[in-house]
Amino acid sequence: LYFLTRDMRNAKTLDRVEKTLGKIREQGLIPDLRFMDIAEGKWEAFVDEVAKEVEK
Repeated sequence: LYFLTRDMRNAKTLDRVEKTLGKIREQGLIPDLRFMDIAEGKWEAFVDEVAKEVEK
């Protein structure tokens, strides 16, 4: 979760976040449901934030 949130804070594009999520899946790490809820909530907030920046 630390690396995911760090990448989301530092990402300039959604590609970087998607790459991190892809690595988690490739490694066979199956996060618990709480992690997925947190990641999904942060992902949606990140997408909203990027959308606002693009609209400016």
